[in-house]
Amino acid sequence: PEAYGFWQFKAQSLKSITDASKALTTTGSPTFSSNVVTITNEPGKGLISPLNDAGSAFSLTGVIDLSVSTFGSTLVIAGNFDNSSGSSGAGIYFSGSGSSIQVNLTAGGAGKGVIVDPTKALFFAISVDTSTNKAVCLFKQDGDSNEAAEVTMTAYVANSKYLALGSYIGSSVSNIKSYEFAVYDKALSADDVNWKYQLA
Repeated sequence: PEAYGFWQFKAQSLKSITDASKALTTTGSPTFSSNVVTITNEPGKGLISPLNDAGSAFSLTGVIDLSVSTFGSTLVIAGNFDNSSGSSGAGIYFSGSGSSIQVNLTAGGAGKGVIVDPTKALFFAISVDTSTNKAVCLFKQDGDSNEAAEVTMTAYVANSKYLALGSYIGSSVSNIKSYEFAVYDKALSADDVNWKYQLA
């Protein structure tokens, strides 16, 4: 499926490579180096896509480098999740510390988490489809056997926030390096997500 917006940061640009009119906006001060962008991930800061949650279906994928990240408390890294007045949207967050870092999905009561190696790059993908009350997610690193999984949402609530590489909530502050980020105005199947990983 074609992405609504797809950003490869080796281009050192915030314009989508599929449609230059679609650009990420920044609420922080991202820095480019080589083939990555580094953002300071803290509440209200990040790279904001032009796609918001229309209450039907959306997806996002990305590849990040965790080696510069600081863990120790919940760290949201992507999505539009907001819990300021009840939980809404969907997001990806890290929990744990040391060698027990876990990456997790939260979306409408659905959850999925896997332990990851913070020294390796991580591919992530989440897809939300309110017509079926299903979410699909994949968290994968080189050498592991993880495949995309479908989980059931019990109480998904949409919000008007734009899908972001960064966080709208929380108290954790950390640097995040990203190689690429994409958003879709449609749901992705588990097969679509596994295929996207092969291309990343």
